[in-house]
Amino acid sequence: MASIHRPLHPLHINTSNYSSLTGAVSRTQCRRSVPTGTLTPSPGRYLKRLDQTIVRFDTVVSAHGTEKGISFDDVKAKNFSRLLHPETPVFQGLGKDTLAFRIMWPGYAHFDWHCTLPTSVGGRPITRAHLAVFIVETYGRFFERIRQAHYVGPCGENGSWVIPRDARQYQLILKSVSNLHGHDAIFQAEIDIVTFM
Repeated sequence: MASIHRPLHPLHINTSNYSSLTGAVSRTQCRRSVPTGTLTPSPGRYLKRLDQTIVRFDTVVSAHGTEKGISFDDVKAKNFSRLLHPETPVFQGLGKDTLAFRIMWPGYAHFDWHCTLPTSVGGRPITRAHLAVFIVETYGRFFERIRQAHYVGPCGENGSWVIPRDARQYQLILKSVSNLHGHDAIFQAEIDIVTFM
C-alpha cells in the first residue's frame, strides 16, 4: 500500500491580482495634449502644396482595444511590439524627398525650431517606426536647446509648459504627425505629456 504525504500546513497560492499596497505604490497620472500652433505661409514665399496627410502612432493595449500614441521611451528603445503597423510605409506619393517639420511649444514661441524629415530611408519609403524614431530624435535635440532658452508663458499662466532639466516626472507620447494645422507644406507632431504625481 502506497502512503500519501500530506503536509501539516497546506500550501496556499495567491491568484489574486489585487494588492492592498496598490494605492500606496501607484502614482496618479495626468495626460494632456501639447497645443499645436496654427501655421500661415510667409508673405512672398512659395512652398509646394501637399495633400493633407496624417500618420497616426496607435498602439495595442489589450486584445480588445488600442490607445492613441506610443511613448518616447518605447521609440528610443526601438520597442515597436505594441505599435500598429510599424513596417507600413508612410508619405508615399507625396513626390518629395524631404518634408518641412516644425516644433512649437507653449511658452517658447520666440524659439523657432524647424528641420526636414526624410520620406525615404536607404532608398525605401520611410516606415511608421522609422518616422517615429526621427520625430523623437528631433524632439530630443529641440529639448536640449530649449532648456537653455527663457520661458515666456502667457500672462497669468503658471509655467506648466516649462521644460524641466529632469524629465523623469513626465512621459511624452507621440500620437501623430500631420500637415493639418493651417499650412499643408509644414508638418507638426501631436504630442501628449503625461505627468506623474
